[in-house]
Amino acid sequence: MSGGQHVHQSVVPRFRHHWLLRRIAIDEIAVAKGHRYRTLVMDLDSGAVVFVGEGKVADALKPFWKRLKSSGGED
Repeated sequence: MSGGQHVHQSVVPRFRHHWLLRRIAIDEIAVAKGHRYRTLVMDLDSGAVVFVGEGKVADALKPFWKRLKSSGGED
């Protein structure tokens, strides 16, 4: 990824309808020898990564929760 891209916008297209998600896992990973972090949301039923957020704090998930809520998902 180039420095100007927003990672949190890279949602796998087939998972645009987040209300289909039943069980998720959230994990944080270090990128580039620990100097940058990504927060991943995975669909536990399929094993697919459905969201990648930049950073390792709760703010990294705000775009995911916003999309989930706007797609009709529960809080």
